[in-house]
Amino acid sequence: MNIQDQKHLNLQSDKSTGSLSNQDDDVTFIKESSVKNLLNWTDCVDAMESALVAISNTSQKSDSEPFSSQTPRTFTFAGNKGVLLTMPGYASNYTLNSVTGSDKKHSTLSCKLVTSFSGNSQLNPAIPGILGTILLFNSDTGKLKAIVDGTEITAWRTAAVSVVATKYLYCDMNLKNLDGNIVGKELAIVGCGTQGRIHALAMLNYFPNVFIKVKLWNRSLNRAEKLKKELNALFPEIIIVIADSSILCVAGADCVVTATNSSQPLFELKDLKENVHINAIGAGTNHHSELAMDIYQSSSVYIESYIGLETELKGIKEYVNGEVGEIVAGKKFLHKIENSKNVTVFQSMGNAIEDGVMANMIYQKFMKN
Repeated sequence: MNIQDQKHLNLQSDKSTGSLSNQDDDVTFIKESSVKNLLNWTDCVDAMESALVAISNTSQKSDSEPFSSQTPRTFTFAGNKGVLLTMPGYASNYTLNSVTGSDKKHSTLSCKLVTSFSGNSQLNPAIPGILGTILLFNSDTGKLKAIVDGTEITAWRTAAVSVVATKYLYCDMNLKNLDGNIVGKELAIVGCGTQGRIHALAMLNYFPNVFIKVKLWNRSLNRAEKLKKELNALFPEIIIVIADSSILCVAGADCVVTATNSSQPLFELKDLKENVHINAIGAGTNHHSELAMDIYQSSSVYIESYIGLETELKGIKEYVNGEVGEIVAGKKFLHKIENSKNVTVFQSMGNAIEDGVMANMIYQKFMKN
């Protein structure tokens, strides 16, 4: 936010706190650098686990049970260059245990504005293809209380939700052998842009000593090489290799992340081993185009929310078995498909409740500092 923006809002900037205030109320502005300093995987995953449980309850059944309310996001297309999304939501009675150290209940009213411009990666210097700002409101009065830069939150919350999905759809059943010892697993990252990178970091940080090998693939080799160099420096004990194709990348992998703008399937069911878990991020306008249809037809498929299923995942609606939050809350058991490869798929769409809960987590930590 520049000086002219601040004058337009009739707000004054407090450089020491990063807040903007007028004479009556304080509106806190949390910029990207502050957000980065307050993010860690333990807090993010804990917050997203709480958010997913709230998402799975769309009406208030008691004074203490988490619940949420949201509408399908709206899309405003900027020609063929990109799209502006509007994502409002309300979540109540959820906890931020790792941040507060207690079972204190939180409520959040928020609206996220996000743009997706795939050409941003070709700029010099490049900027993220997905940019966002999150507005936090007082949930009792509706007054604006904070403006939070949402770019890092978008990246981290997406990966944190994938971690929760991996934890409940795959890890609880597949990480240990009969002796209870952790078995080395192989991770495949298909697409090495912003989301591919943050997912690699999330998986390797949150599941230490689980993955012994990571395979990377990207359409442009230099981006894969850059991520390989970064991962080698951070995780020298893990083997990091670059695959020659998306099919070779997923061959033999136990856990797969697809994070591309591809409009065509990158691999088919026959390319996967048994007992694979896939986090399909699908940053393009069609969320489910990265995976071949036979994968959805033969897998246990879970999503964040039924909201938006009709409009954004119309092509695979009949194959969706439930919401991840229903599994986390114990409302449903993991669906098994007989005579299949036992593949599980988490199809990511992004969600207003996740953004609001993450922004509130950052806000709580920022105000404590």
